[in-house]
Amino acid sequence: HALNDKPRLAKAAAEEISKLVGKDDDSAEYMPPPMTDDEILTFLHGNEGRKEIEMALQALAEIGVHGIPKFIIEGSYIVDGAARSDTFIEIFREIEARGEVAGQAVFKDILGISDEMIQRGSHQRCEDEMAA
Repeated sequence: HALNDKPRLAKAAAEEISKLVGKDDDSAEYMPPPMTDDEILTFLHGNEGRKEIEMALQALAEIGVHGIPKFIIEGSYIVDGAARSDTFIEIFREIEARGEVAGQAVFKDILGISDEMIQRGSHQRCEDEMAA
């Protein structure tokens, strides 16, 4: 299947969004209704978000990222996606020894991501998901 098959991508995205929005957690945060396949397809064919994507690409170019996958840690470490685990362990142990994260999220301002979202994070541990 082609990675640029927009109808297929829209369908998959709609399914994943409905799973996330359908989660029953105790969060008081407002969650908008899930987008339909057609709404996502309209978005994919439109220009909404183009400016933010271009700004993100510019930021990546400025820090020397010209290919993927890459991991950007603290806005200053750039690690190739094929790096060995010991590379990540060394970086995270340095952060742990410092006791705090020194950098910032690279795309926070460009993409309009709130401080609350940064603090909350986008991933859960497997145990958290299994308990839910």
